[in-house]
Amino acid sequence: MRELKSIVIALCILSAYMCWHLISDYDEIDDYNQVTNNYSWVSHLGSDAIGVSLKGNRDRYYIGVNSNKGLGLIDKNGNEILPCKFFATEYNGGDYLAAATADKWILMDLDGKEVSSFNRISYSYAYAGDKYFLKYGDDAFEDSSEGFVIIDAVSGEVVKEYNDYYNAVRLDDGNWYISKTVVSEGSIATRMVLTQMNWYSANYSEEDESVTPKGFFVDENFEPLYKGKEYQLICQGDGLYVVKEAGVIAEDSYIVLNEDGELFEVKDEKLIKCISKYERDGDLAYNNTITVSKGKDCNIGFASINNIYDVLYYSEDGEFIDRNRISEKNYFIENLEWVVFVEKEEYGMVKYGIKGGNNNVILPAIYDDLIFLPETENIMINSDTGCGIIRLEVN
Repeated sequence: MRELKSIVIALCILSAYMCWHLISDYDEIDDYNQVTNNYSWVSHLGSDAIGVSLKGNRDRYYIGVNSNKGLGLIDKNGNEILPCKFFATEYNGGDYLAAATADKWILMDLDGKEVSSFNRISYSYAYAGDKYFLKYGDDAFEDSSEGFVIIDAVSGEVVKEYNDYYNAVRLDDGNWYISKTVVSEGSIATRMVLTQMNWYSANYSEEDESVTPKGFFVDENFEPLYKGKEYQLICQGDGLYVVKEAGVIAEDSYIVLNEDGELFEVKDEKLIKCISKYERDGDLAYNNTITVSKGKDCNIGFASINNIYDVLYYSEDGEFIDRNRISEKNYFIENLEWVVFVEKEEYGMVKYGIKGGNNNVILPAIYDDLIFLPETENIMINSDTGCGIIRLEVN
């Protein structure tokens, strides 16, 4: 009898536990349904999609799609430009984009039509943007002293050769930063080459972590800027470059340049802390230091490398601008009626959501990425509920 009573009690506890979980699951399902009913999919990429990313800049951009079938590209309205079947798809500004298959690079126009291609197994190449590729030596990893050449892939001609330098980064305004030093992984000078196994590799045998990164800027015609003066490039965007003078180690020595020269030396402690984060964690090869932007009224925005909506604003003279002095249209969003807000989860993970003008939650903070696509009413999202492009439907 006592055993039967114990069994009944155990069953009651188990039933209560299962009911509690069912209620919790129902609440989560109900929350999910309420969220997804607030928007319509412009482009839902299906269960094969792993994530989406923005490629390009605000003036011209595409959405990169990472899926279980391969990589592809769509435009801001969800139209397919490149199917998800490639080893790599790249758009870094200009009038062309590129994709890699198992054995070749393909240069395409902005409609996805092939312009030219060449074998990437015999020689090591890296796509630089627009119509340009970097071609390294016979062994790009083992012998960094071989330098590289810059190729116009439309004509097939070598437009510039740098025998004594290590790498190059084509900036989003068409200028170039030419790296002079081999440095440890994580720097923008890192040599990024797409290998046969679809890995971007930065392995090399001659790295020296004691060497301070340095290089120089050239314009679209490869003529030196700033009289060839050497800098360490920290981050860039919208024709603005945050640099250190070559050989300077101090953390408070950052300078902001535009194409015409120096704008200001960074003095504000908040901005120094922000830029130091770029210096430690940024890598232009992955486009994650393009966080400097030129706003309206000549203000300059410096977004956090971890949260693009956490922005510090300064004048062209380096004067801090209080957010209250910046119109809502220039801060956070591109739609006057909505505000992006963030919540931190465990381990510091950031999730994004959207509130209306009266502070009501339109989308809860459940999105890993939430980016308003310029010149559209569309939003690019990554989340557990799916990834792709959505458009809000708010009553």
